Amino acid sequence: MWLHTPTPTAWATVHTVERHGGRVEGVVIHEVEVPRGWLRRNRKRLWYSTEDVPPGRIRRVIDFAEVAASPVDDGQSGTERAVMLAAD
Repeated sequence: MWLHTPTPTAWATVHTVERHGGRVEGVVIHEVEVPRGWLRRNRKRLWYSTEDVPPGRIRRVIDFAEVAASPVDDGQSGTERAVMLAAD
């Protein structure tokens, strides 16, 4: 499982489609909370999980409509969460 910080979500969505095929509308992003010890850094803002992430660690699912929406301040600018990509 690959994880990234919230900032490159648009890039990660497009990268997933270019790398694996499909349409951006078919990409779903899972916001997850995992222990830092489960993560290994691949490069800036991109990690992979050394463990299987159980469904209970998924905090929310983000679809294309939410990614494509105009960004607004939701009051969580200081929150650090990792998100993962899943294509159907």
